[in-house]
Amino acid sequence: MKTLLLFLVLFNLSATISFGQDSLSRHNKVSAVRFISHDYDNDVFTNTDYYYTQGVRYELVFPYLQNSSVHFVLPGFRHLSVNYYGVTWEQKCYTPTSLKSDTVLRGDRPYASVLYSGRFRVSNDELHHQRMKTEIDLGLTGHCALCDDEQKAIHRALVDQQPLGWGTQIRQDLILNYSIAYDKGVVNTKYVQCVLQGKVDVGSLYDRAIAGGMIRAGKMCSYFSLYGPGENEASKKVLCYGFIKGWVQGVGYDATLQGGLFDRNNVYVISDKNVERLVYGYQYGIVFSYRKLSLQYALVHITPEFSSGRVHAWGHINISVAF
Repeated sequence: MKTLLLFLVLFNLSATISFGQDSLSRHNKVSAVRFISHDYDNDVFTNTDYYYTQGVRYELVFPYLQNSSVHFVLPGFRHLSVNYYGVTWEQKCYTPTSLKSDTVLRGDRPYASVLYSGRFRVSNDELHHQRMKTEIDLGLTGHCALCDDEQKAIHRALVDQQPLGWGTQIRQDLILNYSIAYDKGVVNTKYVQCVLQGKVDVGSLYDRAIAGGMIRAGKMCSYFSLYGPGENEASKKVLCYGFIKGWVQGVGYDATLQGGLFDRNNVYVISDKNVERLVYGYQYGIVFSYRKLSLQYALVHITPEFSSGRVHAWGHINISVAF
């Protein structure tokens, strides 16, 4: 674990070395907003304990992070945009439907752990109602991602049953992934927004394309006018709105099901022919924001990810604080 932490810290330090400020046109600017965001996913909110069972993501957005050696691979809009630069750390944990067996459960999801760090850029163009987000991630799968130790500690504290199958989890492997997402507003009123959304992931963790949309309604700021809390005068007032998203995901490769690209000596994985190539999902929730604080709660539902799998759902919490 110490080696992994050193590995990710060195990645972020090296990525912060500046080779000159990121080239923005005189019509673009870097937002002065600074905030920390914490996302927490867990299927305890839907009374289950399997498949995607827990996830944690931290984002730090800070203007200084524009001075980075990696941002030449993180494009944004060339004109009339406000840009945000950030660093992220993320962990995802996956288990089969039963934690009582210390042997492989054929036809079920394999145990899998994911931990990576990344750099991202968000580019908002409020005039044309569009947003682009690009991100590059580096990390590892396997025991070093610590999902097995965390789940065992939680179960010791809360329940008697210990998860017994982590010895069969997908082996340690390299994560190097790149993603680009694009959002386009098609309905933009004071109290209702409809946004078309698309995203592509390419790399050793995921190869997939996602297309969908989102509806927001309530007392809110424009989706394209900010990225974090407390960014402008309007966002410093009490805001409260609901949202619903829907999407379809085309899957080419998923290392949490099929194992990593470099170490193929896994105890058990889902075979290529049993991976569902189209996965549908939807999410709905509510957001409350006031001044420098934003809170969100949502529920996420997806269709089966492999041929013998089940539908799955989990809860999502986000807390964002500006400073």
